[in-house]
Amino acid sequence: MVQHGEVRRRRSREALPAQRLGDPALVDRDSLAYFTQPRRAGDGQWELGATGHGPAGLALANRICDQTCAWAQDRADQPIITPYRTGTPDEQLAGTHIIGKRDSRLVISYPADGALE
Repeated sequence: MVQHGEVRRRRSREALPAQRLGDPALVDRDSLAYFTQPRRAGDGQWELGATGHGPAGLALANRICDQTCAWAQDRADQPIITPYRTGTPDEQLAGTHIIGKRDSRLVISYPADGALE
């Protein structure tokens, strides 16, 4: 999920391969939440979660966890990313998730969104 205030946290080379590019994090004023992946005691399995700090930290961490759970239910669903020129009106964008960049707007859709019908 890409939202205003998203940041990427860099990890060391010793991190798991899937996480070498950084972890998702959300920032809202004086609060921060970031993706975590600790090993569970006992069985040594990895557990996905989030840690929040600040007044809105719990709410931000819950947003990350909600997205992680949604992803876990539909892992085979492949996103379709369509670029548009900056300034393209929202009503002309076919998709559910919009990422505004300086020179473009990226629209992310999933077949299950119904946005592609």
